[in-house]
Amino acid sequence: EQNTIDVTFDRLVLKDGFTLRLTDCMETALRLANVVAILTELPHAYWFPMTVAWVTKPDLSGTVTRVFMRVSGTLLGIIVTALFIVLARGTGLEVIVSILAIGVATYLVIGYIWANYPVAVVGITTFVLIFELLDGSNPEEDVIARVGFTVLAGVWVLLFSITRPRRSSLTALDALDRTASAIRAYADTVRSGQDAAEARARVNRERLAALTAVSAATTEPRGIWERPGPHVDPEDAAALLTDALEAASVIVAEELLQESHDDDPALWQRVDTALTDMDSRIAALRAG
Repeated sequence: EQNTIDVTFDRLVLKDGFTLRLTDCMETALRLANVVAILTELPHAYWFPMTVAWVTKPDLSGTVTRVFMRVSGTLLGIIVTALFIVLARGTGLEVIVSILAIGVATYLVIGYIWANYPVAVVGITTFVLIFELLDGSNPEEDVIARVGFTVLAGVWVLLFSITRPRRSSLTALDALDRTASAIRAYADTVRSGQDAAEARARVNRERLAALTAVSAATTEPRGIWERPGPHVDPEDAAALLTDALEAASVIVAEELLQESHDDDPALWQRVDTALTDMDSRIAALRAG
């Protein structure tokens, strides 16, 4: 589903090579969900751990949003599937209507997986239920199982998230540190005259990860217990992120100047000073 091509217990490896590591509590949630699915031996029990993996996000607010989108998309998909089944049985053209339903569902998945996740979930649910209907399965039992495991997975993930949320203050520091390293690598690539496309893409990925972490730091509530580690004021993290983006923009300007053979050494001095200052501030915040 979506752009995930490999799921392990501790991370999601995405298509573009970016790895999203699960938190300790989310890793535990996924492991336990998998054990429950194996031990119960209920039909479609695999839906439980799989949904846990899909709705888990790096921050609590993102996880809550993902759970809502998944559950609402599943319920709406069941309604859409029911309409197709009624149409198929009413017209007596079950095969033709089922093929039409699968085509519509495939379009929703391919067309909306990046743009609108709930709509894509509608397509996924419709596709699976119609396909199983053609295979001779009982659609009523499938609906009950899928709704039950989807809701259970949502509650399961939220329980673990609220009990011990990922502390975004520490995560923000790590994300900002990676962003600074990516910007420094981008600067070195441009300065050496090499193709900077991949380095620029890496900066963008790390920038988005840092933005997520900093945003989560402003919304995450405290858990029932907290992990030890430095806690950073979101305003300090936001200031660091702003400085990082400014440094990256200067490198972009220098890259454009190099293309016109009009290099400006003063810009490189500005970038080096900004990155050195970022490293010092991150180290100071990490030391408390």
